[in-house]
Amino acid sequence: CSDIDECSEGTSGCNQLCSNTLGSYTCSCHNGYELDTDNHTCIDIDECLTNNGGCEHTCVNTNGNYYCLCNYSYVLNHDRHQCDDVNECANGNNACNHICINTIGSYYCDCNSGYHLISNQRYCIDTNECSTNNGGCQQHCHNTVGSYYCSCWSGYYWDTTTNRCEDRNECSSSYSNRCYQNCHNTEGSYYCSCRTGFRLSYGYRCYDINECASNNGGCEQHCKNTDGSYYCECNVTDGYALDGDNHGCSRNCSTDPLVCQQVCHSQNDLLNCSCYPGYRLSDDGRTCEKIYFCSENTTNCNQICTNMNNSFICSCNDGYELQNDNATCQGNAYTL
Repeated sequence: CSDIDECSEGTSGCNQLCSNTLGSYTCSCHNGYELDTDNHTCIDIDECLTNNGGCEHTCVNTNGNYYCLCNYSYVLNHDRHQCDDVNECANGNNACNHICINTIGSYYCDCNSGYHLISNQRYCIDTNECSTNNGGCQQHCHNTVGSYYCSCWSGYYWDTTTNRCEDRNECSSSYSNRCYQNCHNTEGSYYCSCRTGFRLSYGYRCYDINECASNNGGCEQHCKNTDGSYYCECNVTDGYALDGDNHGCSRNCSTDPLVCQQVCHSQNDLLNCSCYPGYRLSDDGRTCEKIYFCSENTTNCNQICTNMNNSFICSCNDGYELQNDNATCQGNAYTL
């Protein structure tokens, strides 16, 4: 008898592989399959049921085989089982417009200084630092794209030592103010004023005040305006001189010795004239006229009156003699 090779004759009934033996045969399966209980049929082995097929993430069974898949943001390793993290930040597969930070299995976005993320947590827009606490600025806050800066109000400057806005003393330099004369510094500003005798115009110019234009400057006679002041003058040719108040004018014996014809008296800017004995003051208050006592019947002479320089004397007719009163005449005994 000779052995029948059931495998070559196709009578074995093996589903996949057939191995002839002496007087019989055996069936077997390709990798990924196993014999069913009939020892002829090959059925698929679900490798994923055992240790997930060795896959780190997802195992997918197929007829006679299986394969591994990775979660989102991972890529299958060369061993076809392990999953490696995908660095989205390195390959440009991210939605960040500023900074991309890779994490295991994902990534997140961050922003450059001066920017912040919008609600999608991907896109960065400018942060208006001035909208919160004025950006920390003491006075002005100016927002820029990605930043901001502080500045000071007019009249202040930024002090790099104190990092504050400090008052600028505009009066410390003539180049810092417009004042023609006096400059007064204030917090954050300044104001101008003028010296006595000047008036302020346009807030900074000083113009001379013509004191003589109002009430003649208070001068009794002449007012002379000067730059920033004035002074009074009197008619000196008429014998007037300036009084002690530098405004009034009066004549006195020293300024006009000829104001009185004979005797001049002055006291407290007042002038009075008088006359020598035998003269009296005329109605003009200055000149003197001689007194003729005898013709004015102002004497008590009994008979003869004779005018002298400053007076008069009485005398008597012949046969009379003057009495002790120097005025009465009485006949003598010889005449009687």
